[in-house]
Amino acid sequence: PTLINIRDIVKWLLAQGARPNLFCAAMMGQLAVVKSMLEFEPKLIDAKGPHGFSLHFHAQVGADKSKPVLAYLQSVKQVELRPIPFLRK
Repeated sequence: PTLINIRDIVKWLLAQGARPNLFCAAMMGQLAVVKSMLEFEPKLIDAKGPHGFSLHFHAQVGADKSKPVLAYLQSVKQVELRPIPFLRK
């Protein structure tokens, strides 16, 4: 089976005019954006994205590029991270 590279899909969607948001920033490794938004509104740490997934999940899906974001999110609020089966190893 082919594993999906979610970041490539997000890049393509953004290139087509999709609006970036906090969840996109977490996935794409935009640490400054994520920090800024959480400083502005700390309750966003518990927000769910359009498909019901958390910020932590989005940072996990971003893989290596979003590791600093995931580390930051875990420092703000520690959550149990579960394996994501469709991620490339």
